[in-house]
Amino acid sequence: MRTLLTAALGVATIASSALCQVTIPPHASVYNGYTRGYNFTAATNFIITQLELPMDAYQAGDTASFAVQINGVPAFFSAGTPGPTIGCSVIVNNGDIVDVVGNWSPAAASTFTAHNSYGSSAPFATTILGVPHTLYRQGVQNDIGNPAWVQGAQYLYTTPTTSGSIGRVLMYAAPQTGTFVNFSSDVTTGATPLTVNFTDQTYTSDPGGILAWAWDFDGDSVIDSTLQNPSFVYQTCGTYDVTLTTVDAGFGANTVTKTAYITTDVITPSFTYSLIAPGVVQFTDTSTPTPSSWAWDFDGDSIIDDTTQNPAHFYPAACTAANVTMTVDNSCSGGPWTATGTVVITPNTLNADNGANNGTGGAAAGNIFDVQVTNPDGVKICAVTVRPYSFTGPFTMDLYASDGSYLDVVGGVTRHENPAAWRLIGSGSGVSAGGATTASQLTFVPLNSTAYLPQGNFCLAVMLTQPSGSAYIAYTTGTASNWGPFADANMVISPNPTVAGGLGKYNLFGTGANSPRVWNGAFHYSTWSDDGAAGIGFAGTGCANSLGNVSALTPSGEPLVGTNLSITVDNLPLSNAIMVTGYGNTTSLFGPLPLDLSSFGATGCFLRVSTDAPLFLTGSNNQVVWNFNIPNNPAFSGQQFFNQAIVIDFAANSAGAVMSDASGMLIGN
Repeated sequence: MRTLLTAALGVATIASSALCQVTIPPHASVYNGYTRGYNFTAATNFIITQLELPMDAYQAGDTASFAVQINGVPAFFSAGTPGPTIGCSVIVNNGDIVDVVGNWSPAAASTFTAHNSYGSSAPFATTILGVPHTLYRQGVQNDIGNPAWVQGAQYLYTTPTTSGSIGRVLMYAAPQTGTFVNFSSDVTTGATPLTVNFTDQTYTSDPGGILAWAWDFDGDSVIDSTLQNPSFVYQTCGTYDVTLTTVDAGFGANTVTKTAYITTDVITPSFTYSLIAPGVVQFTDTSTPTPSSWAWDFDGDSIIDDTTQNPAHFYPAACTAANVTMTVDNSCSGGPWTATGTVVITPNTLNADNGANNGTGGAAAGNIFDVQVTNPDGVKICAVTVRPYSFTGPFTMDLYASDGSYLDVVGGVTRHENPAAWRLIGSGSGVSAGGATTASQLTFVPLNSTAYLPQGNFCLAVMLTQPSGSAYIAYTTGTASNWGPFADANMVISPNPTVAGGLGKYNLFGTGANSPRVWNGAFHYSTWSDDGAAGIGFAGTGCANSLGNVSALTPSGEPLVGTNLSITVDNLPLSNAIMVTGYGNTTSLFGPLPLDLSSFGATGCFLRVSTDAPLFLTGSNNQVVWNFNIPNNPAFSGQQFFNQAIVIDFAANSAGAVMSDASGMLIGN
């Protein structure tokens, strides 16, 4: 870690007159939320001697917090400072990548409580000790004054943004006085024989410069080279300390040792898997270079289940997830190496983006996005992977569906703000691991019952709730390069190029949303060609009757060969309806589907199924039951039907009828 140990390196005390305040953008606004700051690449050697928060964002009772990171490694952290200023001594060398962030925090700091002074948008040109530098926007998705936040556990932006407001942290710099030994190399790992080219990066304030170099490349205390920039070939497998000693006239001999700096024959462990039969998963070791031993744990119980390179394993439970660990070695110091992963035992998985860099929360937080089911047989979703954010413990996930696109206007309201346009098609529960790294953790959530979607265009909403308060969900802030589409042979997520990646919702179908926000998650599903299983589910929304309700279709079970399926139609003002059964949902005798029935006097209603077999039904208590006897003939498996009820309602409109929701069914074994 790069810290304050300047005395141990023989650095002279820095006179206060040598301090230089680095110019940052002027105050423009106050942002309350996460921690912000800036990033830059050092173009000279200096020491950060002091950090200060401007008072523009200060609120009564606040304390100051600061964090500095050098080349991705924490170098300085302080939280709870009463005043705006803190002294430090962070050594920065030419070429270092530096992150500086800070914020004011209230007395009860938590995840989203930071107070930041915002300056102008990045990039911002400044100088450090007279040398030009460019500042970029940087941030932490937390309040670093939060007691639950641990430096190094919460990510900074992996790539600082080249636009957006810069968080204002005053930084003071001073010249480095003394000798600071440092070096780099073109590689630090690789297969033997490994040639490594070393570059001396030592800085000295002695006007005569460095006079001599002494290198020990393998930690045996024997000098291997006296060149300034030597090369060395590592012939054997192992991990090696590298030491450089330099000599100058003013400060004498100074030494730095980088422990375990070179490691040869490092294995990069990895594996893939595929479902080769129902419940049977074939694992393939893809580690490089090839290991000499393997140890597999297929179910996360820390018991070794197999020691072959490419084993197969049977999982008896369908639509489940298992934590798998593969440990490999090559009988060389530095190992063993381990690869872990969650194996999902379903025929198909479609992943959306997984580069979470943001999140939102509310009573029900989630993402809304468009989906196109392209497989003519439809898909049967049995589980959903989601990415909770910044909360710990159990949660409920609800999967909602609507037809069309989330930006369509339905009943004079944008679809994503119209609860009447949505139907709950599946629910499940999971447990968020919580902590500062929640944004990097995906959670597998099996549905309580399979959600069948026929071929067609839908928008889906994945919403999280937790029993003790607000839930948070992670997502990726959308750009034209990352919002999809994400597709496989059966489904497409966000297929509409005019819809920018989806929404982040913090109020279930209420007003307001963050956009564009790209969902981080996956659908796990099967098709009829995978398992021959039956499916029945939502195919489109209906319209309200004179009682203010929309009639729903509720099946008695799955449409299986050799069984009798019944569908109950509810919310019928006159307890009768015409059940329309069709072979398709794209065309009809009246033209393309869905067909707007406004011209027939049923404004806001749509016919969604072909009218191949209409049947008048009478019932009681505002409902009717349609019965469908499925022959006990395997040839019927895979046959698809669609249903929608014409609800007789003379008081509703001039047509005297409205439409129920539509459903699609696939007969299965």
